This record gives sequence, structure tokens and C-alpha cells, in this order.
Amino acid sequence: RYGGGEGYPVSLYEPIDPSNPDSLRYEDSLLYQMECTDGDTIIAPSLGRSEEEQRNKEEAETAARLRCLTEMVDLITRFSESSGKQANITRKFYFRLFFTEFVTRTTKTRSEYDLDDLLAEENRVFKTVDLPFQDTYTKNICRTIQELWDTDFVEGVPPVPRAIGCDDSESSKYFDWRVPTPFYLSYIKDNDYPASGALLSQQRGHYRKLIQELRLN
Repeated sequence: RYGGGEGYPVSLYEPIDPSNPDSLRYEDSLLYQMECTDGDTIIAPSLGRSEEEQRNKEEAETAARLRCLTEMVDLITRFSESSGKQANITRKFYFRLFFTEFVTRTTKTRSEYDLDDLLAEENRVFKTVDLPFQDTYTKNICRTIQELWDTDFVEGVPPVPRAIGCDDSESSKYFDWRVPTPFYLSYIKDNDYPASGALLSQQRGHYRKLIQELRLN
């Protein structure tokens, strides 16, 4: 998650744009900004910190990411369990798909040694994601974070670029990944929910508004 040249702070996240429902990195940017509430960026370890200072910083970053992930799981769970009209039932279905995509993207961008927050919430994460949807685009059946990290995708789904080790010119690309629209539409239709490209985009906008509550509360 570092880049940009030795000794230089680098933010791998673009600014949040809540007004744009198709802004690809909204929830990822949100989690980063929640982690770095002082507005700082993640600093490469080449700045001469002692090993203890670097270890403390990494532990603090992991704890912050865990808090963010926990709040996100809580939020999706509360919404999924809330009562509401038929429109909300459709929205709940879509939101679980978007969260499933988010978990896949987050897992696949990480180093194998940088999964502590995901592993800590593994049971709750896999109870919240839509596993049959995940199974449509992963080559292997994945029921653990490690299995998800290890698996390839089926034909038609691009690999997720790894964040680790990328330079600054590449760092903006790894949050561009999403499950291709045809996979969404096929799965949604198979589950007898309304499906179209326009509706998918609309529901993404609603999803991002819900995630924004993590910043407002």
C-alpha cells in the first residue's frame, strides 16, 4: 500500500464524491478517511522509524481498519434486518451484492500478510456477504478470507490488481475493479429481482448514501 518514491507519503485513495453514484472508490475512500481522521497519509516505512515505531503504526492502522470494517458489517446487517416496503427488500438484496464485491476487492488488493482485520471479522463477513453471488465469479468455492485471497476468477472477470508494491502511477487503478455488470444482471434476474444497468447504477448510489452514514454518525 505504499508507493510514490522512497520517503514520500502517498494516498492511494481518491476524494469521496457522494454526488456521483458511479464513483468507483467511494466506500474504499471512506474507509481510508475514517482510518486517517487527522488527514494524514500512510507513510512509507523508509522514513527512518525504529522497528518498534513502525510496528506500532502498523498495529494502529490494522486496529483502525478493523473498526471501520466492523462498523460497515454492522451497518449492512442492521439495514438487512430492518423492516420496510417492497422497494427496501430489493434494495437490501442489491446492497448485499455490493458489499460482497467490496469484500472481494478489499481482500484481493491486500498482501497475504495484511489481512488481519478481515480475518478478525471473518465469520461475520461471510454471514453478511451473498455467498451464491460470490460463487458465480470465483473459480473456487470460498468460505474463508484465505480461500478468497487465493482463488482466481472465472472467465470474464478481470483479476484485481494488487495494491502492494505498486508505484504511484499504478496506485489509482486497483480500486477500479468491480464484478462485471453481466454477472450482476444474470444473478439478480435468476433471483427474481428487477434488473437493468440503470437500476444497478441507481442502487449503487443508494448503497453509497448508506455507507456515508459511517462518516455522519
